[in-house]
Amino acid sequence: MFWVLAVNSEDAFATAYDSNGMVLRLTTVKDHAAHPHTVIGWAVDDIRAATAELRAKGVEFNIYPGFGQGDDAISTQPGGGVLVTWFHDPDGNALSLTQSG
Repeated sequence: MFWVLAVNSEDAFATAYDSNGMVLRLTTVKDHAAHPHTVIGWAVDDIRAATAELRAKGVEFNIYPGFGQGDDAISTQPGGGVLVTWFHDPDGNALSLTQSG
């Protein structure tokens, strides 16, 4: 379900990746400090399968008090049609997976 991003180019300002035919450019930010809100998220067709795949690779998912998450760390959003889970990258940035119903 997930793939490794191939590096297209890298310099002192940014790294460009091939993201399944689309260029994803990440800019270097000096003295970056991670924020508690989600900075990037992915829409997935099957959040439980995606979560299991990432867990198998060592990713730990966040549990937030009041978000109604179960042991699987997946939150059912109000209205019941959207599922979300969150995790951190190695730099502490909050990332998410979302499945729409």
